[in-house]
Amino acid sequence: MYYGNKLTIVRNPKDELKTGTLHAMLTQLGLTLTDLSGLSEAMMHYFVYPATLTPDTQDGGFVVRFPDIPEAITQGDDVPEALQQAADCLEEAVVERIRRHEHIPTPSPVGSNQYVIPVPAQTAAKAALYLALRQDELTPFELALRLRCDEKEVQRRLDPRHASKLSRLEAALAALGRNWCLG
Repeated sequence: MYYGNKLTIVRNPKDELKTGTLHAMLTQLGLTLTDLSGLSEAMMHYFVYPATLTPDTQDGGFVVRFPDIPEAITQGDDVPEALQQAADCLEEAVVERIRRHEHIPTPSPVGSNQYVIPVPAQTAAKAALYLALRQDELTPFELALRLRCDEKEVQRRLDPRHASKLSRLEAALAALGRNWCLG
């Protein structure tokens, strides 16, 4: 969940967010349940997306679609395989949106008969950095000046195909006035 200048990521979320988990996330963000009322979508970003599994009556197995990311479509022979394929497909879709400098949508609420698919931690952190730069209307060069590093290093931090230490991504987010937690 991304709120203003703070970010928390839920690792391995289940179909339903438990009250204790929600409370812990809000505490990390310095919020309470009453603070959530009236927040605009522009202030929050979750890196956990709903997916719909539909039985494939013609070929068998399941087709997976993400309502928020229409290009992300995959399949699996059974539910566990379909969910694994969904996780890979979602990550690839987010990666491609970053690479093409496209918008990464805020996930819609999870409906009944939908599954919750998280974006992997490193990709979520890079997406958070990408979104923060877009929101602040900054270039990688301007971020490099703030970090006192070479622009190529910032480009590597933004490159979803380049492995980055989470601490370096956290430092880049901090330079933009953002904090984040991995939960």
